[in-house]
Amino acid sequence: MILPVKRIPDGHSVLSQKVEFSGEQAQWLAAKGLVCRAEIDRIRSQLYVHVFYDGSVKTECARCLKPVDFAVEGDFRVICVHRSETGDNSDFDKNEVDFVYDDTTDELDLTPLVYEEIMISIPMKPLCSAECPGIAIDKVPVKRKASSEKSEPVDPRWEALKRLKRLERS
Repeated sequence: MILPVKRIPDGHSVLSQKVEFSGEQAQWLAAKGLVCRAEIDRIRSQLYVHVFYDGSVKTECARCLKPVDFAVEGDFRVICVHRSETGDNSDFDKNEVDFVYDDTTDELDLTPLVYEEIMISIPMKPLCSAECPGIAIDKVPVKRKASSEKSEPVDPRWEALKRLKRLERS
C-alpha cells in the first residue's frame, strides 16, 4: 500500500488499493485479491493511518503439502510525522512514531507492514482441513528372505538374550 503523502488533504480521507507483493516477499507469500483500505486523519504534517486488509493468500498444508487458500483479514495503525515535528521540543515520543518523512518524500510504502501483519496472522502449521490425513504414501511390499536361504551366523554373545526371550514366552 502506497501513501501519496503530499496529495493527502487535511482532515479525514479514505484510500483503497490492491496490494501485490514483489521480490522476496512474493516468494514467501502469494496473495490473491488482497485489498487494503486506509483511513487517514491528517493534522498539518501528521498522518494517523488505520489500515484494514482483506483477501486470501496461498500457502501449503502442513500435513499433505497441497496448496491451500487461506483467508486473511485484519488491521493495524501507523503514525507518520514530518521530520520538523520530531525535534527535541516536539509532543511526540520517538517510540510512538512509525515513519518520519521530509519534504523530499512523495510516497510512503506500507506494503512491508501489511506483509508482516499477514505473516503473523497465518498459522505456523496451516491445514487444508482438520481431517487432513497427511501425505498419501503407497505401501511398497517388503521383500523377505526365503526360508530356504541361509541366514548369517549369529554372534554367540546374543545367545543369552535369546534364552531370556524364550523364558518370557513360557
